[in-house]
Amino acid sequence: MVFRLLLAGLFMQHAVTEFLGHFGVLGAYPWRSTAHMIADSLLIVIGIWLAFGIRSRVVAALGVLLFIMPYLLESHLVVLPRETATMIAAILLAIPVLLCGGGRHALLRRGWRWLS
Repeated sequence: MVFRLLLAGLFMQHAVTEFLGHFGVLGAYPWRSTAHMIADSLLIVIGIWLAFGIRSRVVAALGVLLFIMPYLLESHLVVLPRETATMIAAILLAIPVLLCGGGRHALLRRGWRWLS
């Protein structure tokens, strides 16, 4: 459960920082596109789902892919050491969640099997 909450916090912190940079509060990324804003919005939703323990394994896998893919697809971006460390931290935090699930404390234990 600790890894799940840390991963949720990492995703949400990253997305909020990117949003503040997009709107000029931090002045870091005035060039951000709508696609980046949508991806950051999805990271916030993924962070909320992880915090509540909803489909933790699937959501953690999607979150890590969504978190890392912009840096892998856009080769013209310079990846700073801080961003590299954050990507490695996301992968290391996601591994226990992917292998063991979200833990005992979850909003929906065993997913949505009760619906069928």
